[in-house]
Amino acid sequence: MALLEERGEPVAGESAAQAVESPVGQKLRELRLARRMTLNAVASRAGISESFLSQIERGKATPRLQVLFRVAGVFDLTPADLLVDTFSDTPVFVPRQGRRAIATEEYRKQRLIPHMVSSVEVLAGSFEPHATAGPQYTHGDGDELLLVLTGTICAVVGEQSFTMFEGDCLYYRTSMPHTLTNLGDETAEVLWIIAPPG
Repeated sequence: MALLEERGEPVAGESAAQAVESPVGQKLRELRLARRMTLNAVASRAGISESFLSQIERGKATPRLQVLFRVAGVFDLTPADLLVDTFSDTPVFVPRQGRRAIATEEYRKQRLIPHMVSSVEVLAGSFEPHATAGPQYTHGDGDELLLVLTGTICAVVGEQSFTMFEGDCLYYRTSMPHTLTNLGDETAEVLWIIAPPG
């Protein structure tokens, strides 16, 4: 992947309004550490150098908007998420229709709280009848708690299989291969609580 232009000041043809002036370094650092990612890993995925990312985190450089989009995207965020003060004690209300979704035809995840929260991620999932999350997958190395809200779910973690009903709960590490399948003829709903965010 070619590295993006890393200068903090506007380049030729770029207006001053396009340069991002708000400090985002502290939030980026908190997110990176919470997700146990190295500077190199984030920089590589964002297409910038490790030294430039370090400068951004330390407030020594201000990324252009194009760079900020790339860095925020590593954390599944938008630049607006990084520019809003979300690490305060102010309550954050998210209505049901305001949840951010990751969806396929049969399977959907929705974040219940803004995913820029640094310490925990809460996801709601819905599975159409007999739908699956696909092959076993891993993400990071944190704690994950699965709660079945409705329906009958088969949770497979490693070589173990668990048939779960409404109210059943399962804990596992996110580094353990896992997946879910709806065993029933009705839509099933689940809740994931992940720390740190995955």
